[in-house]
Amino acid sequence: MRRTGSITPRPEWAAAAAGAVVLTGVQGLVPALPDLQRDLGIDDPTLSLVMAVYVLAGMAVAFPVGVVSDRIGSRRVMVAALTAFGVVAAIVPVWPSLVMLVAGRIVQGACFGIVLSLSVAILAESVSRARQATAQSRRVVIMSSTEAVLPFVAGLTTVAGGWQASYLLGLLALPVAVCCAVWLPPRQPQAAGSIRSVSPSRSALDALFTLRGVGVQIPGFARFFLKFAGLTYFPLIADRAAGMDAAETGLLISVAAIVGIISASLVPPVLQRWGLRVALGVSIVLSAGPFLAIPLVSNAPLLVAIVLLAGIGDSVLGVANNIVASAAAPARARAAYIGLTATIRNAGKVAAPALVATVAFIIPLGPALAVVGVVGLASLAGVGASGRAVDDDSRE
Repeated sequence: MRRTGSITPRPEWAAAAAGAVVLTGVQGLVPALPDLQRDLGIDDPTLSLVMAVYVLAGMAVAFPVGVVSDRIGSRRVMVAALTAFGVVAAIVPVWPSLVMLVAGRIVQGACFGIVLSLSVAILAESVSRARQATAQSRRVVIMSSTEAVLPFVAGLTTVAGGWQASYLLGLLALPVAVCCAVWLPPRQPQAAGSIRSVSPSRSALDALFTLRGVGVQIPGFARFFLKFAGLTYFPLIADRAAGMDAAETGLLISVAAIVGIISASLVPPVLQRWGLRVALGVSIVLSAGPFLAIPLVSNAPLLVAIVLLAGIGDSVLGVANNIVASAAAPARARAAYIGLTATIRNAGKVAAPALVATVAFIIPLGPALAVVGVVGLASLAGVGASGRAVDDDSRE
Protein backbone atom coordinates (compact mmCIF):
# COMPACT_ATOMS: atom_id res chain seq x y z
CA MET A 1 0.00 0.00 0.00
CA ARG A 2 1.57 3.26 -1.10
CA ARG A 3 1.58 6.46 0.83
CA THR A 4 -0.54 9.26 -0.52
CA GLY A 5 0.51 12.84 -1.01
CA SER A 6 -2.67 14.62 0.11
CA ILE A 7 -4.23 13.17 3.22
CA THR A 8 -6.84 15.32 4.96
CA PRO A 9 -6.16 16.18 7.64
CA ARG A 10 -2.42 16.12 6.93
CA PRO A 11 -0.38 14.68 9.83
CA GLU A 12 2.81 16.74 9.58
CA TRP A 13 1.93 19.36 12.18
CA ALA A 14 0.42 16.87 14.61
CA ALA A 15 3.46 14.58 14.47
CA ALA A 16 5.85 17.51 14.92
CA ALA A 17 3.87 18.93 17.85
CA ALA A 18 3.76 15.54 19.55
CA GLY A 19 7.52 15.12 19.21
CA ALA A 20 8.11 18.60 20.58
CA VAL A 21 5.81 18.43 23.61
CA VAL A 22 7.43 15.33 25.13
CA LEU A 23 10.71 17.26 25.31
CA THR A 24 9.26 18.83 28.46
CA GLY A 25 10.49 15.68 30.20
CA VAL A 26 14.11 16.50 29.31
CA GLN A 27 14.83 20.14 28.45
CA GLY A 28 11.81 21.19 30.51
CA LEU A 29 13.18 19.58 33.66
CA VAL A 30 16.95 20.17 33.44
CA PRO A 31 16.85 23.78 34.79
CA ALA A 32 14.77 22.54 37.75
CA LEU A 33 17.11 19.72 38.78
CA PRO A 34 18.98 21.63 41.53
CA ASP A 35 15.67 22.76 43.08
CA LEU A 36 14.25 19.23 42.78
CA GLN A 37 17.38 17.74 44.37
CA ARG A 38 17.21 20.08 47.36
CA ASP A 39 13.46 19.68 47.84
CA LEU A 40 13.48 15.87 47.79
CA GLY A 41 16.86 15.53 49.51
CA ILE A 42 18.41 13.21 46.91
CA ASP A 43 22.11 12.78 46.15
CA ASP A 44 23.91 13.01 42.81
CA PRO A 45 23.82 9.27 41.93
CA THR A 46 20.08 9.16 42.61
CA LEU A 47 19.55 12.25 40.48
CA SER A 48 21.43 10.50 37.67
CA LEU A 49 19.07 7.55 38.09
CA VAL A 50 16.06 9.85 37.78
CA MET A 51 17.37 11.03 34.41
CA ALA A 52 18.60 7.63 33.19
CA VAL A 53 15.32 5.73 33.71
CA TYR A 54 13.63 8.16 31.34
CA VAL A 55 15.87 7.20 28.40
CA LEU A 56 15.99 3.51 29.30
CA ALA A 57 12.19 3.25 29.46
CA GLY A 58 11.93 4.87 26.04
CA MET A 59 14.46 2.39 24.63
CA ALA A 60 12.57 -0.58 26.07
CA VAL A 61 9.14 0.15 24.61
CA ALA A 62 9.80 1.68 21.18
CA PHE A 63 9.95 -1.61 19.27
CA PRO A 64 7.13 -3.60 20.94
CA VAL A 65 4.79 -0.62 20.85
CA GLY A 66 5.68 -0.13 17.19
CA VAL A 67 4.50 -3.69 16.56
CA VAL A 68 1.22 -2.91 18.32
CA SER A 69 0.85 0.31 16.31
CA ASP A 70 1.15 -1.60 13.05
CA ARG A 71 -1.73 -3.80 14.17
CA ILE A 72 -4.18 -1.30 15.69
CA GLY A 73 -3.06 1.99 14.13
CA SER A 74 -0.53 4.64 15.12
CA ARG A 75 -3.14 7.29 15.93
CA ARG A 76 -4.62 5.32 18.84
CA VAL A 77 -1.22 4.61 20.36
CA MET A 78 0.01 8.18 19.90
CA VAL A 79 -3.08 9.65 21.60
CA ALA A 80 -2.82 7.16 24.48
CA ALA A 81 0.88 7.89 25.03
CA LEU A 82 0.39 11.67 25.01
CA THR A 83 -2.55 11.37 27.41
CA ALA A 84 -0.54 9.24 29.83
CA PHE A 85 2.38 11.68 29.62
CA GLY A 86 0.13 14.61 30.52
CA VAL A 87 -1.68 12.80 33.35
CA VAL A 88 1.63 11.87 35.00
CA ALA A 89 2.77 15.48 34.67
CA ALA A 90 -0.24 16.45 36.80
CA ILE A 91 0.17 13.68 39.40
CA VAL A 92 3.86 13.90 40.33
CA PRO A 93 3.85 17.55 41.54
CA VAL A 94 0.74 16.89 43.65
CA TRP A 95 2.33 13.94 45.51
CA PRO A 96 6.05 14.78 45.40
CA SER A 97 8.32 11.98 46.61
CA LEU A 98 11.29 10.09 45.26
CA VAL A 99 9.23 6.96 44.62
CA MET A 100 6.53 8.89 42.79
CA LEU A 101 9.14 10.82 40.82
CA VAL A 102 10.97 7.69 39.64
CA ALA A 103 7.70 5.94 38.78
CA GLY A 104 6.52 9.01 36.88
CA ARG A 105 9.82 9.26 35.02
CA ILE A 106 9.54 5.62 33.93
CA VAL A 107 6.00 6.12 32.59
CA GLN A 108 6.83 9.41 30.91
CA GLY A 109 10.07 8.00 29.51
CA ALA A 110 8.13 5.15 27.93
CA CYS A 111 5.69 7.66 26.44
CA PHE A 112 8.63 9.76 25.25
CA GLY A 113 10.09 6.80 23.36
CA ILE A 114 6.70 5.90 21.87
CA VAL A 115 5.90 9.42 20.70
CA LEU A 116 9.30 10.15 19.17
CA SER A 117 9.25 6.86 17.29
CA LEU A 118 5.65 7.20 16.09
CA SER A 119 6.13 10.82 15.05
CA VAL A 120 8.57 9.52 12.44
CA ALA A 121 6.52 6.41 11.60
CA ILE A 122 3.35 8.44 11.01
CA LEU A 123 5.14 10.58 8.45
CA ALA A 124 6.54 7.45 6.80
CA GLU A 125 3.03 5.95 6.60
CA SER A 126 1.07 9.01 5.56
CA VAL A 127 3.29 11.34 3.54
CA SER A 128 4.41 10.71 -0.03
CA ARG A 129 8.07 10.15 -0.81
CA ALA A 130 8.17 13.53 -2.57
CA ARG A 131 7.11 15.27 0.66
CA GLN A 132 9.26 13.25 3.08
CA ALA A 133 12.16 15.72 3.13
CA THR A 134 9.82 18.66 3.80
CA ALA A 135 7.83 16.82 6.48
CA GLN A 136 10.90 15.48 8.30
CA SER A 137 12.60 18.87 8.07
CA ARG A 138 9.56 20.55 9.60
CA ARG A 139 9.55 18.02 12.44
CA VAL A 140 13.23 18.65 13.24
CA VAL A 141 12.79 22.44 13.00
CA ILE A 142 9.87 22.43 15.44
CA MET A 143 11.63 20.11 17.87
CA SER A 144 14.88 22.10 17.67
CA SER A 145 12.95 25.32 18.29
CA THR A 146 11.45 23.70 21.36
CA GLU A 147 14.91 22.63 22.55
CA ALA A 148 16.08 26.23 22.21
CA VAL A 149 13.13 27.86 23.99
CA LEU A 150 12.07 25.30 26.57
CA PRO A 151 15.07 25.56 28.96
CA PHE A 152 14.50 29.31 29.30
CA VAL A 153 10.76 28.87 29.91
CA ALA A 154 11.41 26.06 32.38
CA GLY A 155 13.93 28.22 34.23
CA LEU A 156 11.39 31.02 34.62
CA THR A 157 8.66 28.66 35.84
CA THR A 158 11.07 27.08 38.33
CA VAL A 159 11.97 30.49 39.74
CA ALA A 160 8.26 31.35 40.00
CA GLY A 161 6.91 28.10 41.41
CA GLY A 162 9.68 25.59 42.10
CA TRP A 163 10.42 22.35 40.27
CA GLN A 164 6.74 21.36 40.47
CA ALA A 165 5.82 24.28 38.21
CA SER A 166 8.41 23.19 35.67
CA TYR A 167 7.12 19.61 35.80
CA LEU A 168 3.60 20.85 35.04
CA LEU A 169 4.78 21.91 31.58
CA GLY A 170 4.12 18.29 30.64
CA LEU A 171 0.39 19.08 30.80
CA LEU A 172 0.81 20.54 27.32
CA ALA A 173 0.73 16.95 26.08
CA LEU A 174 -3.03 16.81 26.74
CA PRO A 175 -4.14 19.41 24.16
CA VAL A 176 -1.63 17.95 21.71
CA ALA A 177 -3.27 14.53 22.27
CA VAL A 178 -6.59 16.07 21.24
CA CYS A 179 -5.00 17.56 18.13
CA CYS A 180 -3.54 14.17 17.19
CA ALA A 181 -6.92 12.51 17.66
CA VAL A 182 -8.44 15.00 15.22
CA TRP A 183 -5.62 15.55 12.73
CA LEU A 184 -3.95 12.17 12.34
CA PRO A 185 -5.43 9.86 9.70
CA PRO A 186 -7.17 6.69 10.88
CA ARG A 187 -5.66 3.31 10.26
CA GLN A 188 -6.21 2.43 6.64
CA PRO A 189 -7.78 -0.99 5.99
CA GLN A 190 -5.78 -3.64 4.18
CA ALA A 191 -6.67 -4.20 0.55
CA ALA A 192 -8.28 -7.48 -0.40
CA GLY A 193 -5.75 -10.25 -0.74
CA SER A 194 -3.12 -8.42 1.33
CA ILE A 195 -3.56 -10.37 4.56
CA ARG A 196 -0.28 -10.42 6.39
CA SER A 197 1.50 -13.71 6.32
CA VAL A 198 4.35 -12.37 8.45
CA SER A 199 3.99 -10.46 11.72
CA PRO A 200 5.19 -6.82 11.91
CA SER A 201 7.91 -7.80 14.38
CA ARG A 202 9.25 -10.50 12.05
CA SER A 203 9.13 -8.17 9.04
CA ALA A 204 10.98 -5.45 10.95
CA LEU A 205 13.66 -7.82 12.21
CA ASP A 206 14.11 -9.38 8.77
CA ALA A 207 14.62 -5.90 7.30
CA LEU A 208 17.15 -5.04 10.00
CA PHE A 209 19.30 -8.16 9.93
CA THR A 210 20.68 -7.72 6.43
CA LEU A 211 23.89 -6.02 5.32
CA ARG A 212 21.92 -3.02 4.10
CA GLY A 213 19.71 -3.03 7.18
CA VAL A 214 22.69 -2.82 9.52
CA GLY A 215 24.32 -0.14 7.38
CA VAL A 216 21.22 2.04 7.54
CA GLN A 217 21.32 2.00 11.36
CA ILE A 218 24.94 3.16 11.68
CA PRO A 219 24.45 6.91 11.00
CA GLY A 220 21.36 6.98 13.23
CA PHE A 221 23.24 5.51 16.18
CA ALA A 222 26.15 7.88 15.52
CA ARG A 223 23.89 10.94 15.59
CA PHE A 224 22.73 10.43 19.17
CA PHE A 225 26.13 9.10 20.21
CA LEU A 226 27.72 12.38 19.14
CA LYS A 227 24.88 14.61 20.32
CA PHE A 228 24.78 13.28 23.87
CA ALA A 229 28.56 13.24 24.18
CA GLY A 230 28.45 16.94 23.33
CA LEU A 231 25.54 17.77 25.63
CA THR A 232 27.23 15.98 28.51
CA TYR A 233 30.82 17.17 28.11
CA PHE A 234 30.88 20.42 26.12
CA PRO A 235 29.89 22.38 29.27
CA LEU A 236 32.85 20.85 31.12
CA ILE A 237 35.25 21.80 28.33
CA ALA A 238 33.75 25.30 28.29
CA ASP A 239 34.44 25.67 32.01
CA ARG A 240 37.84 24.00 32.26
CA ALA A 241 39.53 24.83 28.96
CA ALA A 242 37.72 27.83 27.50
CA GLY A 243 37.09 29.81 30.70
CA MET A 244 33.39 30.30 29.99
CA ASP A 245 30.86 30.77 32.78
CA ALA A 246 27.47 29.05 32.97
CA ALA A 247 25.61 31.93 31.31
CA GLU A 248 28.02 31.99 28.38
CA THR A 249 27.80 28.23 27.99
CA GLY A 250 24.00 28.31 28.05
CA LEU A 251 23.97 31.09 25.45
CA LEU A 252 26.31 29.07 23.20
CA ILE A 253 24.07 25.99 23.39
CA SER A 254 21.00 28.09 22.57
CA VAL A 255 22.75 29.74 19.61
CA ALA A 256 23.82 26.30 18.36
CA ALA A 257 20.19 25.18 18.52
CA ILE A 258 19.10 28.23 16.51
CA VAL A 259 21.78 27.58 13.88
CA GLY A 260 20.56 23.97 13.78
CA ILE A 261 16.99 25.13 13.13
CA ILE A 262 18.12 27.18 10.14
CA SER A 263 20.20 24.26 8.84
CA ALA A 264 17.32 21.78 9.15
CA SER A 265 15.01 24.10 7.22
CA LEU A 266 17.49 24.11 4.32
CA VAL A 267 17.70 20.32 4.01
CA PRO A 268 14.96 19.87 1.32
CA PRO A 269 16.66 22.13 -1.27
CA VAL A 270 20.04 20.63 -0.39
CA LEU A 271 18.69 17.14 -1.06
CA GLN A 272 17.21 18.25 -4.37
CA ARG A 273 20.54 19.69 -5.48
CA TRP A 274 23.11 17.22 -4.12
CA GLY A 275 21.16 14.13 -3.05
CA LEU A 276 20.90 12.09 0.13
CA ARG A 277 24.38 10.55 0.06
CA VAL A 278 26.17 13.90 -0.07
CA ALA A 279 23.95 15.46 2.61
CA LEU A 280 24.37 12.46 4.90
CA GLY A 281 28.14 12.26 4.44
CA VAL A 282 28.69 15.99 4.98
CA SER A 283 26.45 16.01 8.06
CA ILE A 284 28.45 13.15 9.61
CA VAL A 285 31.72 14.98 8.98
CA LEU A 286 30.31 18.19 10.49
CA SER A 287 28.91 16.32 13.51
CA ALA A 288 32.01 14.22 14.27
CA GLY A 289 34.94 16.16 12.84
CA PRO A 290 34.84 19.04 15.36
CA PHE A 291 35.38 16.57 18.21
CA LEU A 292 38.89 15.96 16.87
CA ALA A 293 39.77 19.59 17.65
CA ILE A 294 38.62 19.51 21.28
CA PRO A 295 42.09 18.65 22.67
CA LEU A 296 43.29 21.94 21.12
CA VAL A 297 40.71 24.11 22.91
CA SER A 298 42.34 26.80 25.03
CA ASN A 299 40.00 29.69 24.28
CA ALA A 300 36.32 30.40 23.78
CA PRO A 301 36.34 31.16 20.01
CA LEU A 302 37.60 27.70 19.08
CA LEU A 303 35.00 26.00 21.29
CA VAL A 304 32.27 28.22 19.81
CA ALA A 305 33.27 27.10 16.32
CA ILE A 306 33.28 23.44 17.41
CA VAL A 307 29.83 23.60 19.01
CA LEU A 308 28.25 25.52 16.11
CA LEU A 309 29.65 23.17 13.44
CA ALA A 310 28.51 20.14 15.43
CA GLY A 311 25.05 21.70 15.80
CA ILE A 312 24.75 22.20 12.04
CA GLY A 313 25.82 18.63 11.39
CA ASP A 314 23.43 17.23 14.00
CA SER A 315 20.36 18.98 12.58
CA VAL A 316 21.03 17.92 8.99
CA LEU A 317 21.90 14.38 10.12
CA GLY A 318 18.63 14.20 12.05
CA VAL A 319 16.53 15.00 8.97
CA ALA A 320 18.56 12.69 6.72
CA ASN A 321 18.34 9.79 9.17
CA ASN A 322 14.56 10.05 9.40
CA ILE A 323 14.23 10.05 5.62
CA VAL A 324 16.41 6.93 5.44
CA ALA A 325 14.46 5.14 8.18
CA SER A 326 11.18 5.94 6.45
CA ALA A 327 12.50 4.62 3.14
CA ALA A 328 13.98 1.44 4.62
CA ALA A 329 10.90 0.49 6.68
CA PRO A 330 8.86 -2.47 5.34
CA ALA A 331 5.46 -1.34 4.04
CA ARG A 332 3.43 -3.38 6.56
CA ALA A 333 5.76 -2.90 9.53
CA ARG A 334 6.69 0.78 9.42
CA ALA A 335 6.00 1.57 13.05
CA ALA A 336 7.70 -1.63 14.24
CA TYR A 337 10.79 -1.00 12.11
CA ILE A 338 11.08 2.66 13.11
CA GLY A 339 10.55 1.65 16.74
CA LEU A 340 13.43 -0.81 16.40
CA THR A 341 15.49 1.93 14.77
CA ALA A 342 14.65 4.30 17.65
CA THR A 343 15.87 1.72 20.16
CA ILE A 344 19.20 1.43 18.36
CA ARG A 345 19.56 5.20 18.08
CA ASN A 346 18.71 5.74 21.73
CA ALA A 347 21.41 3.28 22.69
CA GLY A 348 23.82 5.94 21.46
CA LYS A 349 22.59 8.27 24.21
CA VAL A 350 23.72 5.74 26.81
CA ALA A 351 26.86 4.58 25.01
CA ALA A 352 28.45 8.01 24.55
CA PRO A 353 28.78 9.07 28.23
CA ALA A 354 29.77 5.50 29.14
CA LEU A 355 32.56 5.41 26.55
CA VAL A 356 33.89 8.85 27.45
CA ALA A 357 33.82 8.09 31.17
CA THR A 358 35.73 4.85 30.58
CA VAL A 359 38.35 6.34 28.24
CA ALA A 360 38.79 9.37 30.52
CA PHE A 361 40.18 7.04 33.18
CA ILE A 362 43.16 6.50 30.87
CA ILE A 363 43.57 9.79 29.00
CA PRO A 364 42.42 13.39 29.63
CA LEU A 365 38.87 14.44 28.78
CA GLY A 366 39.83 16.36 25.63
CA PRO A 367 41.52 13.41 23.88
CA ALA A 368 38.72 11.14 25.14
CA LEU A 369 36.23 13.31 23.26
CA ALA A 370 38.48 13.13 20.19
CA VAL A 371 37.96 9.35 20.35
CA VAL A 372 34.21 10.06 20.13
CA GLY A 373 34.88 11.99 16.93
CA VAL A 374 36.81 9.07 15.42
CA VAL A 375 33.94 6.70 16.24
CA GLY A 376 31.49 9.16 14.69
CA LEU A 377 33.50 9.45 11.47
CA ALA A 378 33.50 5.65 11.20
CA SER A 379 29.72 5.89 10.65
CA LEU A 380 30.46 7.10 7.12
CA ALA A 381 30.48 3.37 6.37
CA GLY A 382 26.68 3.46 6.49
CA VAL A 383 26.21 6.19 3.87
CA GLY A 384 26.16 3.80 0.92
CA ALA A 385 23.52 1.52 2.44
CA SER A 386 21.39 4.52 3.38
CA GLY A 387 21.55 5.88 -0.15
CA ARG A 388 20.54 2.53 -1.62
CA ALA A 389 17.55 2.32 0.73
CA VAL A 390 16.26 5.69 -0.48
CA ASP A 391 16.95 4.84 -4.12
CA ASP A 392 15.05 1.55 -3.83
CA ASP A 393 12.10 3.28 -2.15
CA SER A 394 11.91 5.87 -4.93
CA ARG A 395 11.62 3.13 -7.55
CA GLU A 396 8.69 1.40 -5.87
